Amino acid sequence: SFKTTNNIVISKGIIELGDDKESSYKRIIAKLDISQAVLYTTDAIFYQLRNKENIMFFNNEESMISKIATYKPNETSLTIVGRVSQKFRNKILNLL
Repeated sequence: SFKTTNNIVISKGIIELGDDKESSYKRIIAKLDISQAVLYTTDAIFYQLRNKENIMFFNNEESMISKIATYKPNETSLTIVGRVSQKFRNKILNLL
């Protein structure tokens, strides 16, 4: 069985949602609240809408990568949701 200590979902935000962003984020947060995952985001709206400590806000990608780098790769699962730059993706992959 595959179990990890740190289950992290990475999302910089979902710009495609447009005006419906806040209600969509609330639905995403509700799903996150019943999971064992923590959302790492650079989108302040996600952080403002949170109702638990399972959303971590980062001012930029570098600070997010620095935090992820503190975890042991064999104890961490990462899921990237939405668009990220190839540079960011490569930095994440180099941590594994």
